[in-house]
Amino acid sequence: MTDLKELLDDAAGPEPAVSTDDLTADLARGHRAVRRRRIAGLAGGALATALVAGVGWSVLSGATTSSPAPAVKPTVSPTTSATPTTGVKSSLEHPVPPSRQQDPRPIAPMPAQPVRLVKNTTAFPGPVTCTLIPEGWAVRTKGSAQELYDPKLKNPSPYRDLTYTMLLQSTELTPGPGGGRIDRVPGIPWHQVGMERAGKNRAAIFAIKDSSGAGLPSEADVYVQQGATDRLIVVSNYAQPLGWRTYPTLLKFADSCHYK
Repeated sequence: MTDLKELLDDAAGPEPAVSTDDLTADLARGHRAVRRRRIAGLAGGALATALVAGVGWSVLSGATTSSPAPAVKPTVSPTTSATPTTGVKSSLEHPVPPSRQQDPRPIAPMPAQPVRLVKNTTAFPGPVTCTLIPEGWAVRTKGSAQELYDPKLKNPSPYRDLTYTMLLQSTELTPGPGGGRIDRVPGIPWHQVGMERAGKNRAAIFAIKDSSGAGLPSEADVYVQQGATDRLIVVSNYAQPLGWRTYPTLLKFADSCHYK
């Protein structure tokens, strides 16, 4: 007796060949459909995804900690490196958190409720200060950077390094064809990278990964341009104890920071 599957295969005929161009076109249509759905699903805020040279930057609306937005993260991020990329001058430090294999200690705990931002009345030590600060947190200098930390965490040694503080750094755009560049994506002009907004300022978010390439909850670098100038402030959030599971609170804090 002829097998039923063979009869169906004969009826259907051979499968058409699928070219690389077909797959690329399908992928492009899928990206456009996702962007349309995200834009249509928001009321009062523009939310779009920009895909530039394989790097996804998600534009977030200005949500508050009382009504957290869904956790939207960059789909792909450049590899975090402690050494500036060749060809782009930068004094920025991008310390890489150790993996679980390198440091078996647990990451610092994340609270049930996020730490809220409050008005800051004391200028930070160092070149950058902010009008907002995580409630109960303090600031100190650390090399060329400024470090935000929780004074209540008297002994952080039980926790893995780079999981309980936040860094502030200052930098400038490096001249390049088509516009200034930043160290994280030196091959793309800043105006194509900074697709998010921190208040009225152009911004970009990059997920921070540990030394094994694994992402860490809520850890991210935020680059914020200061108006129309070439100056930027970089906020590197390694602080799990802040409980900022989504990026709007981080963007709100970064928007409050400025040069003295």
